[in-house]
Formats: sequence, C-alpha cells, structure tokens
Amino acid sequence: MGSEWTSPVFAVAGFIGSILVSAVSATWAISKRFEAEKREVDSTMKIGHDALREEFMQMLHDCRSECGETVRAIRTKVEQFEFWVRDNVLVKMHAIEIMATENKASNQAVREAVDRFADMMQNMDKKIDLRFTRVENKIDAANTRSGN
Repeated sequence: MGSEWTSPVFAVAGFIGSILVSAVSATWAISKRFEAEKREVDSTMKIGHDALREEFMQMLHDCRSECGETVRAIRTKVEQFEFWVRDNVLVKMHAIEIMATENKASNQAVREAVDRFADMMQNMDKKIDLRFTRVENKIDAANTRSGN
C-alpha cells in the first residue's frame, strides 16, 4: 500500500515545489525590474531638481542685483536732492531771514522774497514729482523685464 501512494505524492510535491520556485523567481524578477525603474526615475528627478534649483538660484541672484541697483540709485538721488536743498533752498531762506531783520521797514521786499520763495518751492515740487515719476517708471520697467 505504501508504494501506490509514493509516486503521486512525489509528483504533487514536485508540482507544488515547481510552483513555489516559479513564484519566487517571478517575484525576484519583478523586484529587480522595479528597482531598476526606481533608480532611473530617481536619477531623472535629481537631474530635473538640480536644473530647477540652478534656475531658481540664478533668478534669485538677478533679483537681488536689480533690487540693489534700484536701491542704490534711489539713495543717490536722495543724496543729490539733499545737497541741492542745502545749496539752494537753505541759502535763500537764510537770505530772506537776513533781509527781514535788516529791513523791518521794508515789508514789501520781504513779501516779494517770500512770494519768489513760494514760486520756487512750487517749481521744485513739480520737479520732484517728475523725478519720482521717472524713478517709478524705471522700477516698473525693471519689474516687467524680470517677469514680475
């Protein structure tokens, strides 16, 4: 009775063993393929990430340099304006004060000087507005150039 069952048991065991070996082989092959695909995707992503990072750093550098140039230009204009005020307005105001103290009897001269000073201040206000408008236009042009 033992020999009748031995052959089919070995056949079934061999069949089950071959199924297990096939399943392990298929799993191993799939995992190797998956790892290769993963490495390829990772390297592609790293290349894309590096290129994107480099482009971002270049844009950041350009923005910093343009902003620095704009701030430097504004600072220079403000300094020039302060020197102009010192050289023109303060000297004239001082002259008006001297005229007022020396010529107390001559109110007409003081009024004329004050009127001239007021006209000069209005002209200066128009010039300042024009200069700030030009600076704003330059800033807008720079922002348009940089894509903002």
